[in-house]
Formats: sequence, structure tokens, C-alpha cells
Amino acid sequence: MRSARRSIATCKALAIDSPESGLARDLHFYPIMTTSTLIDKDRCIGVCNNLLQGERSAVETYTLVLKKFSANGAAPELTRLRNEHAAAVRQLEDNVRQMGGVPDSGSGLWGKFAKSVERAAQLFGAESAMAALQLGEAHGRVQYQQALEDESVLPECKEMISTCLFPQTKEHIATLERLQHGEMAR
Repeated sequence: MRSARRSIATCKALAIDSPESGLARDLHFYPIMTTSTLIDKDRCIGVCNNLLQGERSAVETYTLVLKKFSANGAAPELTRLRNEHAAAVRQLEDNVRQMGGVPDSGSGLWGKFAKSVERAAQLFGAESAMAALQLGEAHGRVQYQQALEDESVLPECKEMISTCLFPQTKEHIATLERLQHGEMAR
């Protein structure tokens, strides 16, 4: 558990480097693509672009939900989670470029999910929006787990996922559970 916390802390340094923080965007902690390998880079690029779409969708979803929670005590935590997803977007974009690929610019099918979250928040309130965020994070956890198990994903990518993105997603799920139960929203 301690090493996971240290990894999350390292990843949080990437979230500090967000447009909202006003800091420079030159923070990079993981050497990506440092070894040559015979693994199919195109397949790995595809997996990373899929993860990138999920992260873009998460940024969109949190941004929409924050409109609903702007006056709520949960807003600072939700902002932190959004910023961490924005940092993950930059990290995955860099990763795809370093493999020689072109990062996907959209959020794919999960972008439609973001719009559904906004409608749910408007129709059913904060609890529905929080449940939708949890659903999105759970989907992200499954995507990261599948990427870790995928033999075509390069070791450097797996290191980034296992030490930063996957633990961060688990922490997001725990944070959302606390928020939903009112521990942080007061």
C-alpha cells in the first residue's frame, strides 16, 4: 500500500502541472519507449489511444458535473480529480507520440457518456451525477486492467499504467465513494 501511495503522489505532481494551476507543462516522470522491442507498436498505440479517449471523456464529464457541484463542498475534490485526468491525457498523448503514433483528439463513445452524465445531473440531481462518475471510473479501472494484461502493450506503457494511471483510478473510486456518502461534501 505504501508504494502505491508514493506512486500516486508522483502522479499527482503531473496533475499540479495543469492549465488551471498556471505552472509550466514540462513535468515528465516516466521514460516512455526507452527500450527497443518486437511487440507490435501499432497495437500498443491503439490501446493507449483507447485509454486516452477514456481520459478525455473523464475530463469532459468532471467539467460538466462541476457545474452542478460548483457551490458544494465536493467541488475541490472533483476539481482535483478532473485535473488528474487532464494530466493523464497529457501523459498518454506524450506516450503515443513517443511510439510514433498520433494521439486521438476526441473522447470517442465515452464523450457521449459525458453528455449523459450532464443530463442525469440536471434531471435527477447530484447523487445521479456522482453515481455516473463512479461508473466512469470503474470502466477506466477495467480498461487499465485489460491494458496491463494485454501482451501487445509495451513494458514501458505497462509501467506507466501500473505505477501511475491504474492506482490513480483506484484512488478516484475511493474518493467518489467517500463523497457520495457525504464524508467530504459537508
